[in-house]
Amino acid sequence: MYTWLDESIEVQFRTIDGLSVRFAESEDRSDHALLLNPWPESLLAFQQMWGRLAEHTHLIAIDLPGFGHSQQRDTLLSPRTMSEFIVRLADAFGLENPHAVGPDIGTAAFLFAAAFQPERFRSVVVGSGGAAVPLDLGSRLKDSSCLGAIAAGFVPANYAATLRWLTGTNHLQQRFPDE
Repeated sequence: MYTWLDESIEVQFRTIDGLSVRFAESEDRSDHALLLNPWPESLLAFQQMWGRLAEHTHLIAIDLPGFGHSQQRDTLLSPRTMSEFIVRLADAFGLENPHAVGPDIGTAAFLFAAAFQPERFRSVVVGSGGAAVPLDLGSRLKDSSCLGAIAAGFVPANYAATLRWLTGTNHLQQRFPDE
């Protein structure tokens, strides 16, 4: 167990889809949230807010495969395959409709997961350092119930190609010509 600023996270490991995955879990509550680690950090990035969030929400924080202390599988290092793994993670923890929090490397994976299975997530919160605002969503994301509120959200620069695919447009090319 790690303790920092009077907040504690008990780190555990679980085998999911044949990989050793590091995670932390709070007490069960009626609302659930799946938190993905930012890069280059780990699930411990959520320490400062863990206790406060856990008062009202069942939290599961994950070190994604290949990041933090979870085992890596090269085939999961693309947004689409990682999104499929995220759905298997949710299944493994019995999360039917969690809030999804995916900063940094989790952004593209959650966007893919929500685009292909929007009913799986109650809400999706994504973002990263580099961003373009406002976000122009194509119908695949715009019509998704879990993403309807992110029209003023963030588009990480390193995920411009992913967003071009998801939105079916090339409008980001002007903002990120090197992508």
